[in-house]
Amino acid sequence: MPSPFRTAVITSAASGLGMACAEHLAREGYGLILVDTERNVLNTLAEALTTRTRCAVEVVAADVGCPWSLPALAEHLRLDASIAVVVCITHFPERVLDDY
Repeated sequence: MPSPFRTAVITSAASGLGMACAEHLAREGYGLILVDTERNVLNTLAEALTTRTRCAVEVVAADVGCPWSLPALAEHLRLDASIAVVVCITHFPERVLDDY
């Protein structure tokens, strides 16, 4: 796991608000677990953040908007006692939002 002291889990970290949160928390000294479906983008972000801030970064390819992804992600994170912050951002398809 990224940090023995403070780790932040950030979903939808490959763009927008998730990426901004990752950059901010890395500057604050957190280790990061970045979660998104865009593994290549996350790998590029992880490399950039590690270079700039020397933070530890783990990349997890998962879609938190899909219920069948959640048990595996939860099990992956369950044993990490260093997790201090969870930023859970998810995107819903327009067809779902149109129903409300």
